[in-house]
Amino acid sequence: MTQPPENNASPARVDKKVIWMPLQAGCLTMLVAGVAILVGYLLDTRFGSFPRWTLIVLIASAPFTLGGVYWLVRRALKRGRKALEGEARLDEQNLSNDDSIHE
Repeated sequence: MTQPPENNASPARVDKKVIWMPLQAGCLTMLVAGVAILVGYLLDTRFGSFPRWTLIVLIASAPFTLGGVYWLVRRALKRGRKALEGEARLDEQNLSNDDSIHE
């Protein structure tokens, strides 16, 4: 009897990706906010208008952060869906191979 091939998308591996997704979203948010604060601070220093530009740039960066998080989640869901579809195909192939062996 042959053993099924190893599947790279095991449930444990998919679960690890799900755990990392919020961390990626949080890091992206901190990165965008940090860059916005730095750019705003530099503009305020240049124009002497503390904290006007820092707040404007920080608030203006919010849609970019939301868009980035949306993109991360869509990408993760697409990868997870492909992994589950691949696993289902392997299960179907294994069942059909087992049926042909027993005939």
